[in-house]
Amino acid sequence: MGLLKELQRGQRLKIPYNEACLDEVYEIMMSCWSLDSNAHPLFKDLVGRFSDLLERESDYLELSQSLCWKGAVSHTPPPSSPPTEQDTTITEEEPI
Repeated sequence: MGLLKELQRGQRLKIPYNEACLDEVYEIMMSCWSLDSNAHPLFKDLVGRFSDLLERESDYLELSQSLCWKGAVSHTPPPSSPPTEQDTTITEEEPI
């Protein structure tokens, strides 16, 4: 069946099995995908909900840890020191 028909039948992506997606993020995604457009969250509400999630440091995913997604493993080594303001500032001369 086509994607549109599956969506009309109420089919949605399942939550990733590897805990890379918080239950709260998945709930937000599902509310955005509701067939009833009146049930969709307002952008200002999404900003607030995601801001609240980001403030909870205990739920951060440590990017220096190995991540596994359907058998693929990637590893990002931790930086030798925290980034400085100079490291995180983009100037007009720098290509993006």
